[in-house]
Amino acid sequence: MNTNSLSLNDLYDIVEPAPVSWWPPAPGWWILFAVAGIAIVFLLIHRLRCRRKNAYRRAALAELGKAESADEVAAILRRTALAAYPRKAIASRHGNEWIEWLETTASIPLPDTAKKSMASVYSNDETHTEPLRDYARAWILQHPAKEGGTC
Repeated sequence: MNTNSLSLNDLYDIVEPAPVSWWPPAPGWWILFAVAGIAIVFLLIHRLRCRRKNAYRRAALAELGKAESADEVAAILRRTALAAYPRKAIASRHGNEWIEWLETTASIPLPDTAKKSMASVYSNDETHTEPLRDYARAWILQHPAKEGGTC
């Protein structure tokens, strides 16, 4: 037997194939990317519509933070209701009818002290402004939108 032919010096390293490339992806991945992209676009459009739909709520809450008297709070409630519901449903309501309507459109009851503030909104009694402000804040956040649906 020939010793030269069995020498380890004559052996070669194993040649490994090139690693499999991640790009370009298979057609299934392209479909998944397209579906995910479309879903993201629809979610962004929905979020933008919800944000625009609730812009009047953000504006009302900003004004409510600046309100100093019960009549200002009541005016903010009225303007918010006019922005959220048809004018015919809001404009003619006043007094107890207005208070009852506010209570029926939100799941929270109007506290008695806030009712007194609403009833005597143009008197100079400012002792019960804070309960009215708290109710107004809750009403603005909780009343259902005129178009329906949830955001």
